[in-house]
Amino acid sequence: GSVWFGSASAAADVVRYFPDTSPPQWVTYTYASGILPHPYVHDIMVATDGSVWFGTPSGVAHYSPGATPEWISYINGLADAGVVSIAEDQDGSMWFGHSIGYNGGGVTHFPMEGTPVQIKPSAGGLIAPYVGAIVLDESGRVWFGTPAGISQYTADPTPAWVTLQINSVSDNRVEALAL
Repeated sequence: GSVWFGSASAAADVVRYFPDTSPPQWVTYTYASGILPHPYVHDIMVATDGSVWFGTPSGVAHYSPGATPEWISYINGLADAGVVSIAEDQDGSMWFGHSIGYNGGGVTHFPMEGTPVQIKPSAGGLIAPYVGAIVLDESGRVWFGTPAGISQYTADPTPAWVTLQINSVSDNRVEALAL
């Protein structure tokens, strides 16, 4: 196995550590080499297929391992350029939470097939434009942590949004979620 590290400096953008090799190995992937869309990495998510997604201020990078590892960067189709949170759906589709950039933040859902769906803040919908955390539960609900509380989205059987504000948190700011 390996461990991925993301940084917020131009010195070492993404580092992969192999602790079980003898001696342990470090591999560095840099923005300067052209494989990352930005030197800062906000989030890293290892997908069920073994590929790795990296959220940056300028979109996402996707690493596919194999005999010839492949790096692809995406910005087209995203609700905003800054990607600060990443989650994978049960069917392998991806969810990206955004910072508040030129396009107003929000969330992007990249389904396995079809076009990306951009979700912007709205009354009765996503509570805030900054989405710092995303988690999916076993029932298919998608939970979004925002500075204004939690938004929960359910697609089946009818699309529905629920807003939760946490009484024990002084300002409702939610930066991390886990199940």
